[in-house]
Amino acid sequence: MDIMIGRESPQPCQQIGRTRLLRIQRVDGLIRLAAGVRLDLNAVRILGTLTIPLRHVEALQRALGEIATAEASAASAAADR
Repeated sequence: MDIMIGRESPQPCQQIGRTRLLRIQRVDGLIRLAAGVRLDLNAVRILGTLTIPLRHVEALQRALGEIATAEASAASAAADR
């Protein structure tokens, strides 16, 4: 499963920037997260990976939720100023 997470700034020789993505794969009892960029329709360059045992996925989801909530609260407080 690939999730688009943004786009790079275009280089002088390119008209559009490459798509940044997060590739998620389940391999046996593990979840593999790979950060990469799409080079063209068929090619993806993987820049780095992180492997997480399935038993830790719930804790990771909670932590990501807490970070997202804290970030949203901070942005809301800044907008109110």
